[in-house]
Amino acid sequence: NNLSRKEEVIKFKNNLRLTEDERMTPMLEDMVLLNVLKDIDPRLPSHIRTHYTLKMSKTDKLMDFKNDIMTNIPKFLQELDKEEHLGLITGGPDSQLKWMRQQNQKRQM
Repeated sequence: NNLSRKEEVIKFKNNLRLTEDERMTPMLEDMVLLNVLKDIDPRLPSHIRTHYTLKMSKTDKLMDFKNDIMTNIPKFLQELDKEEHLGLITGGPDSQLKWMRQQNQKRQM
């Protein structure tokens, strides 16, 4: 656990002593989820954003959909691959360049 505990000293904050345990904010939890998705496949965060934008109200957090997102990752990856292959078949603009970049990203993982 990387969260600080009560009474720990934060050196870079002028030796501030915490008066309570540190907690993750909802925004930080969303960022962690996005980083996990990016580590699984760099295309996922954008795809997830597109897929869930209409489902989310202004007060919803991405973490509210975490279970649904994690369950559907195989389906999302299939959709992304299908879109990628369709783009290559239809010869959309820069489709070959896009394919080369994605292959390079996959090799770097």
